[in-house]
Amino acid sequence: MALYRDTPEDSLQDDFDEIIFQNHALGRNILGTEETVSSFKKEDFINFIGKHIDTSKIILSSVGSFSFNKILKLAEKYVGDIQQMSSNRNRIDYQGYKPVNIEVRKPISQAHCAVGTTTYPLQHPDRLKLFMLLNILGGPGMNSRLNLSLREKYGYVNGIAASYSPFPDTGALGIYFATEQRNLKKSLQLIWKEFDKLKNQSMGRLQLHTAKQQLKGQLAMSEENYSGMMLMMAKSMLDLNEIISIDTIFNKIDQVTAYDLLEIANDVLEKDQMSVLSYLPE
Repeated sequence: MALYRDTPEDSLQDDFDEIIFQNHALGRNILGTEETVSSFKKEDFINFIGKHIDTSKIILSSVGSFSFNKILKLAEKYVGDIQQMSSNRNRIDYQGYKPVNIEVRKPISQAHCAVGTTTYPLQHPDRLKLFMLLNILGGPGMNSRLNLSLREKYGYVNGIAASYSPFPDTGALGIYFATEQRNLKKSLQLIWKEFDKLKNQSMGRLQLHTAKQQLKGQLAMSEENYSGMMLMMAKSMLDLNEIISIDTIFNKIDQVTAYDLLEIANDVLEKDQMSVLSYLPE
């Protein structure tokens, strides 16, 4: 825990979740506290499993050159005798988001900042369009708009990334970066400027085509990571009760229009609805 707190890149995101999802389980840090972890006994784990585990929701995911029958036999051998358990606990939907601006002083050399808001849940029809928009804004490619502006043009950051985390009842988008404290306000102004561009300027045909091809390439490469693919399939079954093929996703990407992205940008990239959490040097 101490090591984690001394790594602002990690602790910033969890602290940001806490202010986005105020007073809700989604905002709770899963590390717990020193007091709770120190007090754990064997009975606490047994009671936790009894209250929360539902064996009907367990997914076993496999990637490799094994037949389905062989995987089934292995599953029956190693987990087939797990006692059936069920949980009647209901998820409490998140409501009542309010944007906040918080600054925290820490023994660090640079300012670290998170910007974001709540957004579309898992089943929202525009979820893929939002993912594509955020990939254009701050995806892993060096040609993302925030990277070109804050890193390449002005040299304020070494890197900047945008992310989207959907949940059954809500979602969160976030932008994360580190910079010299004197450049923090300038960096935020550039982020708002890129928001305005996406909200007011429709993408050209070549820009849109490039964005689609880049996103397809990233998704195709992610399928080459077997552990990531395994987790993706299991999560898809848990969340959506299906595994969507990459060809289906590619077809949906092809159908996205410049006007779609313009609409999404105007719906989600509202400066007044953004929360900002800044770690500042002491």
